[in-house]
Amino acid sequence: MSDAVNMQADIANVSLASLGGFSTILTALSADDVQPIAMVQLQNLGAAFPVTGPVSVKAPDYLRRCNSSRLERLGILVGWRKGDTASLMAQSAGGQAIALLAACLCNICTDSVGDVFYAVSKGLLPRSACPCSPRVLDRAAHVLAHKLALIKFGTIIAKQVCRIHEAYQQLQRKVPMNILEELSVVWIAEMLVNVSRALRECDKVVRVRGCCGMGYILALIVTLFADDSVVMIEGVVIHRGSHSSSIVVEIMAHLENHPLQLHLMQNVDTLAEIFHSSRDEDHRIQTQPLPIGADFAWKGLISALLQTILQRWNLVCSSELIRAVGVCALSAADITYFGENDSIRFPAISILGKQYHAICHQRCEAVLGTPLPHTWPSYPIAFKQLEDIIIPLILTRPDGSFHELEWTRDCIRRGEVGFTGQIMDCIWLAFATLFVNAHEDATWRHFDFGDDEGISTRPECWGNPEKLFFMCKPNLVWKQLTPNWGRRTVAASDRKCTLVPSQCFTIGHEDVHYYRGVELLDGPLIYNERYHDTLMNVDLSSEPKQQESLRRPSEPSNPILPSAYGVHSDLSMGITESIDGLILHPTVTISGQRFTACLASCLKGSFQLAKTTSCEHPRKTPLKEKYVQLVSTTSVRRPDIGHTVSIVQTAGNPTAQFLALSGRPSILCSNCCLNCAYEQALSRKLMKIIVA
Repeated sequence: MSDAVNMQADIANVSLASLGGFSTILTALSADDVQPIAMVQLQNLGAAFPVTGPVSVKAPDYLRRCNSSRLERLGILVGWRKGDTASLMAQSAGGQAIALLAACLCNICTDSVGDVFYAVSKGLLPRSACPCSPRVLDRAAHVLAHKLALIKFGTIIAKQVCRIHEAYQQLQRKVPMNILEELSVVWIAEMLVNVSRALRECDKVVRVRGCCGMGYILALIVTLFADDSVVMIEGVVIHRGSHSSSIVVEIMAHLENHPLQLHLMQNVDTLAEIFHSSRDEDHRIQTQPLPIGADFAWKGLISALLQTILQRWNLVCSSELIRAVGVCALSAADITYFGENDSIRFPAISILGKQYHAICHQRCEAVLGTPLPHTWPSYPIAFKQLEDIIIPLILTRPDGSFHELEWTRDCIRRGEVGFTGQIMDCIWLAFATLFVNAHEDATWRHFDFGDDEGISTRPECWGNPEKLFFMCKPNLVWKQLTPNWGRRTVAASDRKCTLVPSQCFTIGHEDVHYYRGVELLDGPLIYNERYHDTLMNVDLSSEPKQQESLRRPSEPSNPILPSAYGVHSDLSMGITESIDGLILHPTVTISGQRFTACLASCLKGSFQLAKTTSCEHPRKTPLKEKYVQLVSTTSVRRPDIGHTVSIVQTAGNPTAQFLALSGRPSILCSNCCLNCAYEQALSRKLMKIIVA
């Protein structure tokens, strides 16, 4: 890491106008809603943590990166701004160190990072250098952590948990169950204060002994202080730094039911240890089913989650189990349908285009990090194969207790949580990833959606092997990937990555029934040099209904033919900022009149779109007279009308066809005459035909 000499001056008498000389820095900080003094305090605090190891070498480049992708038709960027708040911290060793520490802590205690930094500041900095409140520090820390999510600390945690498991397997001893138990803010802060002293004072050594939360501690130490630490499991050294042994981590199974021990010692053999334990017996809290608030690498995401889940149940995650979960996800995708009800449904995998089989296989292999068969059985058979792996695993549990590990199909039918629910959530997440094209450096974080929704958007009964097929709403899939997704969402970000439907890149360029997956891009939304969480369509609920003059030609001289009379003449998109995020205002001009469209509804409609099968009739065959009185020809202004079948006249214009997707599910009339399209629409209970 680079060192930097910072000049400090007394600015007590500087006028407000004089701050204009710092406008560039102040603009960057203001854009991220960060107080300048908070960054100064954090940078000073970071100077107390000389970090080492491979991750620290990459930190400056990660912080400075400013690559972005443009959503051309929407007029916004997804990625990272040049000269943002995080990039300012790359200029000094202290800034880089505190940014890395913030990224790790936001994965360990995401809701209390400000409290940790506040306590550590009081322990290491002069009182005059600690002006910020925990809330102010928390905001600044999360801004840094968002950009450094690229270190994928959740994946690091999973790897270290596997490392602990492997060590105990070789020692032929039981693995402690609480190595991922949550740690108190007070204990984490005191540990960091002692770590800082040990790293900066040559005669000091800090030693951490025990089991509770050691998965987090091990990951933190080997990530930030790799060259100055020693890690032992039951006395066996599994990691030794190349510089010093200032930090000693000892994982001891016999201390499983005891508080963690924290010792700050002189580097001599003496009994004069400073012993402290801030973890009381009642510190234990209920562990979350999945490692909430951890950033995982997209590649190997599901295997990392499975490893952490099974560790909490004192089970070993085998490669066979990982593959079985992947096969279940693939076979479940074959029988999952998008739609509002059972009568009108669309195969979920159809949105991936004609090459859906190869796409599903490739993406599932990526998130599992293991090869999968190119063909897979039906879901009931795949689920039975999974059961044949899990049940013996439970029965041969090392400690011999498996009464609380309930694996029954009744649990799935009842939608219960616990062990069964956690495995089903992993299958559901693997299913959701099949629709995601993850770009380079993309990460994923698991979220708690609140008491009402829990930690998963998995629909009730989804995954039940006794069902012939599964129904789900597309928005549930996207919300599993990013919690900001809602009814009016066009794009959503967790400030580390952004989920964007691929149609936002291809409006007007491709067949609307072609590939309709989603893109996961590194970085948040950028607009007006500021980062944003969501891009939402303007709320149209209060606007009056658009009136459309119906055309019901009944004279033979005026037959209904495929045409482009319902095509718009202009589409413009404006964006405004609000306290809720970015607001998209799509404006369409047709027949000299302008109206506001709902792009979010069009995106939803694209996931509930069928396509006609080809027929041998000429494409311009008129609609039969017996059908004429049963349909209404419409335009993009109002694609749906009443209770009749709508024929949206958008021939030859993919953009208009996309705008026509708003509202009811539809069928695209492609390589087919209107008569056959009408008959196919009725057979599928669809009330809208879009002319392609």
